[in-house]
Amino acid sequence: MKSIYVTQPTLPPLEEFIPYLERIWDNKILTNGGTFHQQLEQALREYLGVKHISLFTNGTIALITALQALRITGEVITTPYSFVATAHSLLWNGIKPVFVDIDPVTLNLDPAKIEAAITPQTTAIMPVHCYG
Repeated sequence: MKSIYVTQPTLPPLEEFIPYLERIWDNKILTNGGTFHQQLEQALREYLGVKHISLFTNGTIALITALQALRITGEVITTPYSFVATAHSLLWNGIKPVFVDIDPVTLNLDPAKIEAAITPQTTAIMPVHCYG
């Protein structure tokens, strides 16, 4: 049976990527603070015209940190049709996810159903595109 993928990464030809891997191996820095990390932060600061920027290893940690920075509490309305990071980031911060059904056409949070889910404990709405 042939696999049908919803998404697939776009990768450069391996021979174009090898010089970058060699620089990483030469530096022996595989995590935060490496040369490429610093270069990307600087390029993004300049491109976005901001003084500070933070890169994260994945979207889960980015969501967790954003919720903490915004001091979100209580209940947050979100979609049930998302990668598990959406709900996990809320739960990690002690926030109750309130799931609202999706629109069958867009597969995203259905705006027409949000108002019925709002309670006095609702502090935010976290819509997420179904394919990131």
